Amino acid sequence: MIPIERQTPLFILSGLTAAIASVISFVGILNNQIYLPFTPEELLPGVISQDIISLVASLGLLVCLVAIRRGAHRAWTVWLGLTGYFFYAYALYAFDAIYNRFFLCYIAVVGLTVYAAILFFANVNLDFFQRVEERQIPRKIISIYLLFLSALFYIVWLSQILSTIGSGIPSGINTVWVLDLAFVLPLLVIGAVLLFRKKPFGDLLAPVILIKAGTLGFSVFLGELLKPYFGQGLDPFMIGLFAVLGLGSLTLAGLTFSRFGQVHVQNIVSQ
Repeated sequence: MIPIERQTPLFILSGLTAAIASVISFVGILNNQIYLPFTPEELLPGVISQDIISLVASLGLLVCLVAIRRGAHRAWTVWLGLTGYFFYAYALYAFDAIYNRFFLCYIAVVGLTVYAAILFFANVNLDFFQRVEERQIPRKIISIYLLFLSALFYIVWLSQILSTIGSGIPSGINTVWVLDLAFVLPLLVIGAVLLFRKKPFGDLLAPVILIKAGTLGFSVFLGELLKPYFGQGLDPFMIGLFAVLGLGSLTLAGLTFSRFGQVHVQNIVSQ
């Protein structure tokens, strides 16, 4: 368990993140016009779905804090995955210059999540993961899955980028490309390699990456399904792509998290 002097800053940062995200996502669900004219209308289904997932994730973050306070230390992996989700989700709004009444809130969430992650990794103790066995984390399956996802999205994003460069027409998902190609996809590869090599840090990253990828993937998947309500047609390819990313990642994350429960997770974070 984290000593109170190290635990309190993390709880404050996460509590603020959950509070801010819950308010701005709830308002966004009730009034999606706040995203106009800064967001193209064709992207509104994805914006609304992200607000729905963000509202649920805010509650999930608070549940993690309560569980951790009660001694359920494996909840740290869920907490870190949701923290990664909030960073990515609101970095999209901040970097895409959504200059509505909540713009400063978007920046605040990005900062809060970054500093929360820094504090976590400054105190994490990987000794527990040195005792984790293959039956507790299906390393090979997750490694193959992460490599598959990274290869798939490298192909999809690079093909879209090359097409955009050729046409000279700006894309509405430029920030997605930057974050994914610069950070997310390389992290998937790193996590897969560490899992193959049975490194403790890979065992920590596995559920975190899966939760973050799953929440974001399910958000986009839901957005694709909402398109008809905005007078837009369905894209079977995008529905299938993000169904794999969202539902597949969350399924593997749930499997890994449940198997962590078979061991006594008492030292994920240093005393």
